[in-house]
Amino acid sequence: MWMMIPLLKMTLRMFFYSAAVFTVAHGLIGFLYYSQEWAMSASDALSLFLGVALWSVTPALVLALPLPLATALCFREIRRPVFYRFAMLSVALIATITVWGNDYVSLGQLLRSDWATAGYALANIAGNALAVYMSVIVAGKYVREVRERRLLQEKS
Repeated sequence: MWMMIPLLKMTLRMFFYSAAVFTVAHGLIGFLYYSQEWAMSASDALSLFLGVALWSVTPALVLALPLPLATALCFREIRRPVFYRFAMLSVALIATITVWGNDYVSLGQLLRSDWATAGYALANIAGNALAVYMSVIVAGKYVREVRERRLLQEKS
């Protein structure tokens, strides 16, 4: 039962970190890509970022929910923190590829296009990779929290 609080914190951290990364990365990508085509006002840019922020809820949930599930099912005790962080990175990557595999295939095909389209596709892949990498940071914080809670329990 004591693991529920760190698992909940891990879920919330991963959700908010990945939502923030998706919002900033894809908002900037969209702003830079669309501002080359059309003149964007401040209200257009704000509506673009708000739209991206609403869109980022779904991918953030896809990244946040498998981590505590895999932790609860496979890691009762974390003996090797490096392996645990790698496992959480793998879980996040598998979840992303499972849900949006066809989108990554189409982004890969866009890499063969002209320079602007290839740059757009590469920037999207990099933004998604950064959001997936947040799982390593969240897993490290989870390991520290569990270790601190265990030390407090042993002292009591």
